[in-house]
Amino acid sequence: AIEFYEQALVIASEIGDRKGEGIELGRLGLAYADLSDMRKAINFYEQALVIAREIGDKYNEGTWLGNLGNAYVALGDARKAIEFYEQTLTITRQIGIRRSEATALKNIGDSFLNLEEYKKAKENHSQSIQVADEILFPFIQQSGHNGLAKIYLFQNDLVNACTTIEAALQYEVPENNHN
Repeated sequence: AIEFYEQALVIASEIGDRKGEGIELGRLGLAYADLSDMRKAINFYEQALVIAREIGDKYNEGTWLGNLGNAYVALGDARKAIEFYEQTLTITRQIGIRRSEATALKNIGDSFLNLEEYKKAKENHSQSIQVADEILFPFIQQSGHNGLAKIYLFQNDLVNACTTIEAALQYEVPENNHN
């Protein structure tokens, strides 16, 4: 995949397709992330982000910011991830992409959970569920409830943890049911 993305990047560059260059750089980032080479992934995401900002491509700007957040989560740097996820959240709200808004809120909640900042984690997971409920986005509805259940569990509130897990089970998301 990397080989083909590199070829596509050369072609996009040769024909002056800045948006195409940014997309191929981002795809290279995704490929390196799949290989767990987060430093290379970050390098490509940053290059893609520069282009998205230069050409005013808010959608891909939000995408690459979110992927930078994911890369920093993989590196164990939840604070840095939150910085990128919050920028993603701002952009998704500006351009009105509710699914991405719900996802960003969930990712922020997960990152605060990793930092054991339960109040902030709970606020963000609750907001992600609210948005996901409004747009009927079962993956985030279930993931948000899973995040809340973890918060309750880590706070030793087993009653609310069990109730919240029961709520998560109402959503049919087979790829996520193992959680």
